[in-house]
This record gives sequence, C-alpha cells and structure tokens, in this order.
Amino acid sequence: GKPIGILALLDEESRLEQGSDRTFTEKLYVQFGSQQQASASYFRKPRFSNTAFTIRHYAHDVTYEGDGFLEKNKDTVPDEVLDLLCTSSFEFVGALASSHAAQVAPAKASPGTPAASVGGAPQHQQRRQAPTLTGVFKRSLAGLMATLAETEMHYIRCIKPNEAKRAWLFEAPMVLSQLRSCGVIETIRISKAGYPSRVPIRTFNARYAVLLGDSAEPPAPDGDTLSAAEHAVCRQILDASLPDRAQYQVGLTKVFFRAGQWAIMEKKRSFLFESSAVVMQRFCRGALVRRSYRAMAAAARTIQRWHRARMLARKHELARRLHAARVIERHYAQLLRRRRRAVEDRAATVVQAHVRGFDARRRVRRMREGQQQLAAARARDQADAARRAADEERLFAEQARRDAESGRIRAAAQAARAKAQAAEAAAGQVGPAHSRQRSTGAGSRDSATYTS
Repeated sequence: GKPIGILALLDEESRLEQGSDRTFTEKLYVQFGSQQQASASYFRKPRFSNTAFTIRHYAHDVTYEGDGFLEKNKDTVPDEVLDLLCTSSFEFVGALASSHAAQVAPAKASPGTPAASVGGAPQHQQRRQAPTLTGVFKRSLAGLMATLAETEMHYIRCIKPNEAKRAWLFEAPMVLSQLRSCGVIETIRISKAGYPSRVPIRTFNARYAVLLGDSAEPPAPDGDTLSAAEHAVCRQILDASLPDRAQYQVGLTKVFFRAGQWAIMEKKRSFLFESSAVVMQRFCRGALVRRSYRAMAAAARTIQRWHRARMLARKHELARRLHAARVIERHYAQLLRRRRRAVEDRAATVVQAHVRGFDARRRVRRMREGQQQLAAARARDQADAARRAADEERLFAEQARRDAESGRIRAAAQAARAKAQAAEAAAGQVGPAHSRQRSTGAGSRDSATYTS
C-alpha cells in the first residue's frame, strides 16, 4: 500500500493520549531511519541527537528539533472563541471566523477520523478531537492542488535579498543560492539552449516586413495553409536582420528564436520606426516653418504700413491734446483754488464747533466725577463704620466665650483638687466604714462641684 508520511505520523501521534514528542521521533526513526530503505534519500537521523531528525530538501538538508511538535500541532482555536468571533459585529472578523469554522467543521464530522462521535459521545471528547494543524494544512494543500489543476499556472518566485530584511541591501551570494535552489539558473540555461521565443510566420511577416523596405511586401494570406511566398518573405526578413542562421529556425508555421533574438528584431523595428518618424517630422516641421515665415513676413509688412499711418495720426492727436490740456489746466487751477478756500472755511467752522463742544463736555464730566467721588467717599465711610461695629461685636463675643471657657477650666481644676484631697484623707483613716463615709462625702462634694 501507500507508505505513511511524516505529517500522517504527526497527526496520528497527536490523536493518541499517550503520544509525546519522543515517541513521535522514535516512530520516525523506525519508519524512515534505515539506510537501506528508499527514504534514505530524503530522511536522515542526526548522529548526536535522539530528539531531532533531518529532512533532505532539494536545496539543502534541514534539521528539525522534535520538542514541541505535538503541542504546536494541537494549537487550534477553541470552539467558544470561534463562536464568539462568528457573532462579531465587524463583518470582516465574522467572515474570517465563518470561513475557518467551515474548514474545521468537515474534519470534526468526518466518520473516518477518531474525532467522530460514536453512539453520542460526550461533547468534551468531540472538542478534544478537534482537527490538528496538520489536517488543516493537508486539506488546504489538497484544495490548492485542485485549484492549480483547473487553472493555468504562472510561477512567481520571491527572492529574499538579505538576512536582515533591510531595504537597499543586496547580498549576491545569498540571492545566487536562492536562484540555484529554486531552479531559476537551470531554467535559464535550458531556455537559452533551446528556442524559447516562437512566433507564427504570418504574424512575423505582418510585423517585420517593414525591415525590407519597399523591396518586398508580405503576400495576402490564402486560407489557413502557408504559401511558399510567405516562407520566402520570412526568410528574406531573417537574412536581412539576423545574419547568424544558428540563432533561429523556420518551421512549418512558426519561427523559432533563441534567447534574445526576438528582442533584437523588436529593437531594429523600433529603430526603423523612430528613424522614419524623425524624417517625417523633419519635413513636416520644415514645411510648417516656411509657411509660418511667409505668413509672418506678409503680416510684418501690413503691420508696418498700418503702424506708420497710426504714428502720424497719433502725433496730430497729441499736439491737439496738449493745447486742450493747457486750457483745461488753467481753468482747473482756478476751480481748485476756489474749492480749497471753501473747504478751509467749512473746516474752520467745524473745528471751532468741536472745540467748544469738547470744552463744555469736559466741564460737565468733571462736575459729575466730583459728585461721584463725594458719594463714593461717603459710602466708604459708612462701610468702614459698619465694619468697625461688626469687629467690636465679634471681639465682645470672643471675650465672653474665653471667659466662659476659663470658668469651666477653673471649676474642673478645683473639682480635681478636691477629689485628690478626699482620696488622701480616705487613705489615712482606718476602718472601712469611715473610709466609705469619707468617700461618699467626697463623691457628694464632687457632684456638687460638677453641678455648680
């Protein structure tokens, strides 16, 4: 049958309750570690480690540490978190979580996997048997391969220019190693050894017949079969453009070029078009310049004739205007003198009215300010008298409070001295009855003192 692979072993070990990283690596050694097996070409056991294994990739051997493989393989999104993300109000997050849930759901419900529930298994067992990252990766890879099988592939190779991933830093040995590992160098060598560029003969004749000039024209196509004339024109174009016949081959329906030869044909065609465009521009620009010169000469003569007539008319008009200006200037000077006199008279009258009004307003304002100052002084005196009366009342109240406080303090001190004297007298007497009587008397006096 089909041999089991590394990812399948990892998935199987992840689903076992007793599975561990060490048992996973041991199974790899048992399954692929023998040098006599065919797997020796892509799997190797390191000499100085019992937890690592080496995969012999196309580019280079890579050693993987087995520690943590199972834990990383089980690192899936919990169902509660996935349900919460699916109900998110943010459309992008909800769509992303829904697509992930759609990918995970088939693996949980698959009857061929240990994660399927039999006879109504508990919910916690179904969650524990969630799909591993290996299973998700294999399904994603299978979907990618199915998509590639249905589409036309265009390979894009990403080359890392340096290890630090910094801009404007190019490490040539590292890039060359990546190109060799990706097979780009080999692809280029194979492409250069063959004929990578292929053009149909009719398309070639229609595009590059201009390189022959007027000596030959491509014949009109007659059906789908190429005629001998079309082959002849094609060979004429090639002989005129590419002297080395080893760089191309003419087939039944196509022309085959080695690497770089089609670019030479395009360059010659572009150069011919550019040269022709330059010649056409030269003649067109010359004709336009000559036509423009003749038009400018005729316009210049017309302008000179009209300009000279205009200058004579302008001199006569200027002399007439100078005489009229002198007359107007004399009358206008008289008018200005009369206007200036009237303006000066009105200005003097206005200034006098303003000065007199200003003096009257200033006197009234001073009288009002004096009255306001007098009223403000009276108000300040009344406020000061009220403030002094309030201060005196506050001082009297403070003095009364202090006297009352001093009386309470003296009464308390006298009561304390009386109590102390009674205690000393009671201690000096013999007999409990007498002591009790003295204590009662002392207590009565204390009560009387406190009450007073």
